[in-house]
Amino acid sequence: MIRAFVSIPVPKNFLTEYGKIIRGSFSNNDFYLQSEEKVHCTLVFLGNITEEQSKRAIEILQIVSKNHQSPMITINNVTILQNRNFNRLVLSIEKTKQLMNIQKDLHHRLRAAAIGLIGEREYYPHITLGKIKKQREIKNTLPVLEQKSFFATTIDLMRSALSSTGSTYDILGRCNFSHA
Repeated sequence: MIRAFVSIPVPKNFLTEYGKIIRGSFSNNDFYLQSEEKVHCTLVFLGNITEEQSKRAIEILQIVSKNHQSPMITINNVTILQNRNFNRLVLSIEKTKQLMNIQKDLHHRLRAAAIGLIGEREYYPHITLGKIKKQREIKNTLPVLEQKSFFATTIDLMRSALSSTGSTYDILGRCNFSHA
């Protein structure tokens, strides 16, 4: 079985400025900053899928990427997402019609093909920067960020392998969005 998700990669240079601001705002004792190669915007979490399902998922990504133009990804702010296991420091992404249509199309097609554990919960677009170690008063110290944008050029099917030292990601398939 393959633990998988569909995501939009974030350009490596995009986070440099944000990383400096975040590091300057918090103590390293407060959070773990995600390494740049792991930073992405998840569109659909699939959970455990088979090799055959991963091949079908890539076919679906090809269809979706050809049916949609490259979406603009715009960062709104930095916030905290709470989870039952841990809290995450995230960059909130603007819910544009274009991005939401891509996510809905993917969700619908993957669910119809019975690929993954796709539920019916609201999609909240974000980029995880890291995990928060100490909650304390961290909400009161969140920096105000300048709004930044980038065009997403690809959509990826990713493998996530979990270990005691954290997760590692591998690209199983990459598809280019159509251009304007």
